[in-house]
Amino acid sequence: SLCGHYFSHILSRFLLILHALETWESWLRTPRE
Repeated sequence: SLCGHYFSHILSRFLLILHALETWESWLRTPRE
């Protein structure tokens, strides 16, 4: 259905953003010279 397709699209987008935030956070925590 259209509703299910829309929900899966939102979910995939949310997971993508969540993964990006985790990568960004770990990059900030990494000690650099």
